[in-house]
Amino acid sequence: MFEEGESLWDFHRGRELEEADKASATEIGVLKKMSKLLRQSKWRPSSRANYNAWFRTWLEFCKVNGYRPMPAKPESIFMFLTWITMYYAVGTVMMAYSALVAIHRLNGHKNPVRHSLAVEDMLKAVSQVGIVGSRMPKCIVDTSFMLKVVEWFVDKYPVFDRKVFDPKVAGRGFIEMRGVGLMVVGIELGVRPSSLVALTLCCWQQRRDNTVGVQVDLMKNGKNGEVFCPVLDYMKGSFAENGSAISFMNEYLLPWIDEFGPEFNPKRCTKKSHRTAHCLHCPKLFPVLGGEGRSNKAVRVDEVSDVVKRWAVRIGRDKAKYSAVSLRRGSTSIAAAKGVSKKIRQSHGGWKSKRMLQVYTELSTSKEKAVSKAIHRAMKKSRECKAKKVQFRI
Repeated sequence: MFEEGESLWDFHRGRELEEADKASATEIGVLKKMSKLLRQSKWRPSSRANYNAWFRTWLEFCKVNGYRPMPAKPESIFMFLTWITMYYAVGTVMMAYSALVAIHRLNGHKNPVRHSLAVEDMLKAVSQVGIVGSRMPKCIVDTSFMLKVVEWFVDKYPVFDRKVFDPKVAGRGFIEMRGVGLMVVGIELGVRPSSLVALTLCCWQQRRDNTVGVQVDLMKNGKNGEVFCPVLDYMKGSFAENGSAISFMNEYLLPWIDEFGPEFNPKRCTKKSHRTAHCLHCPKLFPVLGGEGRSNKAVRVDEVSDVVKRWAVRIGRDKAKYSAVSLRRGSTSIAAAKGVSKKIRQSHGGWKSKRMLQVYTELSTSKEKAVSKAIHRAMKKSRECKAKKVQFRI
């Protein structure tokens, strides 16, 4: 089975290993262990944990039915998939199937059902008639939502006051500032929450025209060594006037990092030698507070969801309908409503396929009613021009 948890290869993704972790050419035992971990890093830690859990279920199924777990026969896998299809949604069934194939591969066995027409038909049947998940897509964070966030924050904190935002002083000044930062940067970037919380100061790259390129490192579907850098537009005026991410960073978060952030040496920035790797030395843009008020540890991914839900409650909306993904969906949906092309939205959000872009995009109310409106207009015109018959070729 897979090694669960983050290995050295996972932790140093895109970077060179520490000298203490390297092995010499004669340390065959260490090389053997490292080669095993290296191979398993093909799968992400979360995937490895899920695959192990489903393989344990498969082992129990084989035990009670007298099947050989590995290498498995197509007939036994067919029975296993039929059983779990009765209780689980389509996506879960596909994950269980992937787990069996992956662990067979890990142990030197070929895909046990590669040439099985029965299992091939079975998987297509599961997609067509299997249980559909009941989770509804989360509502988007729209412009009216963000406008209320900006107005509330600016009304309470019109300027950056070091006494108010001092992490050693009791109060929620810094927590609320960090939360608004996650909101305004998240809605303009439109990236995954895991990528948002991992941003460091060196990711925030000011350009000559005052725009900012935000380098998002090692996103979920990005290739190792591939640069992904969405650009944020610059608007004149203060954060109170434009509500932009650049204005917020310049007026609040960057001054806070200068004042209270951890001490660091820019020369040690990881990006100087490994451009697309997560930097371990530069300050996090959205840090948690340490014992002395200074910390270079990023907030948890679920903190983004907590922030969105807190703001939903504050402005009178149902928090159950919002989560961190509301920022990502809101970003591309607002852009779509304003006529930004699919190609640009796909590039900005980092999607590999147009299908996923469509999944995350919510149509504006006017576009949702476009077909119905067109029919109404046609009927109205026909009613006004009864003398002129409108005919269609059959």
